[in-house]
Amino acid sequence: MLVLAEISDKMASPFESLALGVCVALLVVLFGGLRWWCALTLVPLFAWVNGILLHELVLSDFGSLAMHEMGTGYVVSFLAAFNLPILIAAVSLRFPAMSWLSVTRAYL
Repeated sequence: MLVLAEISDKMASPFESLALGVCVALLVVLFGGLRWWCALTLVPLFAWVNGILLHELVLSDFGSLAMHEMGTGYVVSFLAAFNLPILIAAVSLRFPAMSWLSVTRAYL
């Protein structure tokens, strides 16, 4: 007897990916608050987590099934939820006058 299960319950949710991205973005802000180049030490962590997320989508046993079941929107939201907070944190460190960091530092 062949039993078919939903693939989506075995994959991480975009919210989990967003929470992980926010955690790494906080590390970027903390390290980058010392010196901007200190945030560059987190590039291996960023690349490692992105590799894990892509491995789960592409190379796992059910990655292609998940992409077929949930569609491209899931893949885009899954990766964007992790990468966008980190990108926003990195840009705000590079251009502090245009970011929310300049406002929060004024009140701290």
